[in-house]
Amino acid sequence: MANQAPSQRGSSDKPSVNNRVGYHMRICVKLIRFCALWLLIGLGLSTAVVAQPIDVAPQTKAATALYPPSLTDEVDRQSKELERFQKAVERLRKNSAALERQQALIEDFVGRVEDTKSRLEPFRASVDRQLQNLGDPPKDGSEGPVIASEREKLAQARSKLTDAQQASDLTIFRSGQLVQRIQNLQLSNFSDGILQRSQSIVSADHWSKLWQAMPRFGIQLSTIAELWLSTVRAHIVKFAIVILLALGAFI
Repeated sequence: MANQAPSQRGSSDKPSVNNRVGYHMRICVKLIRFCALWLLIGLGLSTAVVAQPIDVAPQTKAATALYPPSLTDEVDRQSKELERFQKAVERLRKNSAALERQQALIEDFVGRVEDTKSRLEPFRASVDRQLQNLGDPPKDGSEGPVIASEREKLAQARSKLTDAQQASDLTIFRSGQLVQRIQNLQLSNFSDGILQRSQSIVSADHWSKLWQAMPRFGIQLSTIAELWLSTVRAHIVKFAIVILLALGAFI
């Protein structure tokens, strides 16, 4: 009896130890599952945040390729620069030297405008090709929303590029008119300078200066006549022979 009691107590202690071990293992499994769940949630949120700029970047890149804002902005700046040239020419209209410098600046400016226009052409050609690839829109209006959106974006870009090229053409044309205006002003200034340096024949000041110069003119005329007569006297014989020979030739 005494030997059976300890063996019964040992066997009753083993289930209690096993129960404690199983309890701790279940807690550990639950903690692992909880951490794994939060890890998956965190990865999902970070993926959603990172995915946002990935969707926007291609749209921005495509818009930049179709419609170069830097070039169209340059066209606007050049139109305003031409207005400043026009104001400067009118302000300097009486200064021929300054007008000549303005003309040189305008001719250089026209070269820059032509360069800007030429750099716009490849973008417009690219847009035209893409529109041609899309073909004509269906007459029944059954075009899909993605294609319709792309067609509208291309049409807007083409309109902007065409407007920029036409604005450059207008700037070049008006620059040529401004150069012609400068040349007309320079000719007018030259004519005005000649008139200012000359006196009218009916001017009293003109006749007064002529009367004052008469004594000097008379002296010079008398001197010339005396020199001529002295020359003739010194060579009277030679002159007579020449005259007689000339008359004999005619007779």
